[in-house]
Amino acid sequence: MQESPATAFRQQLESLYSISIEISRLHEMQQVLDRALGFCLDLTQSSFGFIGLLVNEGREMDVAAIKGFEPLDPNFYDNFRLIPVRPSVFGVVITNERSKISNDVLHDPDRVG
Repeated sequence: MQESPATAFRQQLESLYSISIEISRLHEMQQVLDRALGFCLDLTQSSFGFIGLLVNEGREMDVAAIKGFEPLDPNFYDNFRLIPVRPSVFGVVITNERSKISNDVLHDPDRVG
């Protein structure tokens, strides 16, 4: 039996309320970002996501939190923490000022590299 839209919406609101309560108790920015990202991934039922903070006058995103990706190279984040803001799967959120959901990044038309 599928839940009604009203039930799903109520559950989403309850989840958002839980997020606000839990995050308000955290004391370090990294904890806040990690927990907020975890809640967002749960809410959207996503397996991968990241939070990028705009730096260098908005030309780059600094990956401040990431979940669902474990690089083999231990220096990966040191080398690739900054992502250029350009039309790409990640960049269109900023360049087009709209959300982006991709269920197949390898074949996404916005994919670069």
